[in-house]
Amino acid sequence: MVSSAGIPVIKISFSHTEFANADELRTWIIMTLKARNGIYFTRKYKRWGPLFPGSIVLFRMGDEIVGEGIVKESPKASSESTEYDGFIKFEASSLRAYRGSLLVSRAEELLGRGIHRFTIPKLTWEQYGILLSEIVKNGFI
Repeated sequence: MVSSAGIPVIKISFSHTEFANADELRTWIIMTLKARNGIYFTRKYKRWGPLFPGSIVLFRMGDEIVGEGIVKESPKASSESTEYDGFIKFEASSLRAYRGSLLVSRAEELLGRGIHRFTIPKLTWEQYGILLSEIVKNGFI
């Protein structure tokens, strides 16, 4: 029997309130996050729950899903900053910002379920495939 520990998952990030708009978040993903070799500081790293290497995180700004990245290292505590208590390391080459946004309302329609704004919802691989298909269909990649 295969244990569920260590199996990659797909999650949608919290809404990024520190950015003015989705384009600013896209720029940050491609320029800053890549330049930091994929190190993503987080204010409450424990709220991410299990997030194993190979997991995919969809980046969210308000009601828009704007990009994604593949986790290289699980969330860890960090004392490098007083503002952030931990970090997640992404594979820098996997980081991408979509050319357009998948609206959360459209994602909810496709998945037949709600996506709460203040949690980090977990998706199945099948659900990720549905969203990725919509992203590709709309020319966002």
